[in-house]
Amino acid sequence: MTETVFFVDDDPNILSGFQRMLRSRFRVETANVPASALEKIAHHPDLAVVVSDYRMPGMNGVEFLAQVARLRPDSVRILLTGEADTKAAGAAVNQGQIFRFLLKPCPAMILEKNLVSAIEHFRLKKGEQELLERTLRGSMEMLMDLLTLANPQAFSQSLSIYSTIKTLARTLQLTNQWEFEIAGLLSMIGCISVPASVLEKKRLGLELREAEQGLYASHGALASRFLSRIPRLEFVSAVIAAQNGSLPPLPSWQTPDQMDRLALGAHLLDLSIRWEAFRNKRLPVALLIQDLQALGYPAALLRAAEQLPGSEPVQEPCRVAGSDVAAGMKIAEDVLTENGLLLIAKGQVLSETVAECLRRRYEEFGCQELLLVEAK
Repeated sequence: MTETVFFVDDDPNILSGFQRMLRSRFRVETANVPASALEKIAHHPDLAVVVSDYRMPGMNGVEFLAQVARLRPDSVRILLTGEADTKAAGAAVNQGQIFRFLLKPCPAMILEKNLVSAIEHFRLKKGEQELLERTLRGSMEMLMDLLTLANPQAFSQSLSIYSTIKTLARTLQLTNQWEFEIAGLLSMIGCISVPASVLEKKRLGLELREAEQGLYASHGALASRFLSRIPRLEFVSAVIAAQNGSLPPLPSWQTPDQMDRLALGAHLLDLSIRWEAFRNKRLPVALLIQDLQALGYPAALLRAAEQLPGSEPVQEPCRVAGSDVAAGMKIAEDVLTENGLLLIAKGQVLSETVAECLRRRYEEFGCQELLLVEAK
């Protein structure tokens, strides 16, 4: 078994016994104080199983495993208890906090059998979640490709925001990173109702008139209404809805795993949008950090922002035929229709789907125009 099993018991001798008995079959880690165990678990993203004694000073096993469930919701939790505490253990199982409880002393064969079952359950849950995440992310990316063709200015920006928030979420080692990533990917979906001229002014950092500002500010709420109808996107919807309002507070002393997820998501999206504006002006990360410090951003998020890649070096663009464009090419000037309408915005990196649509358009209509691109 390559997954880790974490034992928590206030008796060091019992923990040593677990190590000797199980180390040949499992990766075993231990702690004899619940508080220190929680600190280790918070920094252990791939934890599979947590086994806790019930009677421990300061925090019983049910209370401890309830906190583990908040820190590592994908982990499988097992409670070891004496006969006198079976009622409390049974209630915890019924509430869904605990996978199974075992009576002490627990024979080695029974413990091993239950650990194998717990790891198989963990693998099943993880596999289902990964499948769901890939399906949902693929669906969202397909939707983004379609919407890119409908409103290229907005969705070129959203792809950049998505890339930034993805980097931040991975740097912070957040659980369920896909939720934060999709919030970035779909953050500008409400801009489908915002005129391209307003989006361009916003991108360039120009001052918007009052009516334009109100129109732009409404795009988060519109996107939230779209997405609230889709199962499993409730969190994504709430994060996007918060992007144009005041940010929920985040205590500076908390680690990312201790922070309220909605507040954290709103901060990460706000940070990503701000970085997009800084990159458009080719400003360094250091200036962004100064702004974030003035806004009271927590230290953990500031450290993550410091890891953001700087502005990409300017590449010499070249002209290619529309029928020869490929995924990964970056559009170096706006691509317009024959009527002067924006088709693909400058700065957009072509996905395979959008590149295919462009190739077909140029091949079917016999367009001879050469596109200015930067090859990746």
